[in-house]
Amino acid sequence: MKRRYEIRDDQWENIKILLPPEHKPLHSEYHWFAYDIAIAIYHAAQTAEVSEREEFVKTFFRSFMTGYTRGNSNTSFISQIDYFIDYRHLFSFTYHSLYADKSKLTEKQFKFLEEMKQSLLNESTFLGFSVL
Repeated sequence: MKRRYEIRDDQWENIKILLPPEHKPLHSEYHWFAYDIAIAIYHAAQTAEVSEREEFVKTFFRSFMTGYTRGNSNTSFISQIDYFIDYRHLFSFTYHSLYADKSKLTEKQFKFLEEMKQSLLNESTFLGFSVL
């Protein structure tokens, strides 16, 4: 059975305390939407070459949001999308660091984990630019 990991409401309350004022959610009910969209952007970004990533991600985001807003008119949470992309990056690194079978990782996978770690230690954003 495949495990599913989610942020519980009690965890979210602790995370919100750590956010700077400009990133505090307007209404925490909608953070799930922002995180779901951030997951799609995060993984889509990894399919693009670094030199083409900004243009690709911004095009992907605009197209995604065009489709999203056809069925969901509330986009008040979207101003925090960059934060949630970085949160996904942190979560992915933590998950893979804890659960990956290190004996089965390729050199490329080890390098990717190390790059993830360094970007987190350097406090740089995953994308290196704002989606908005």
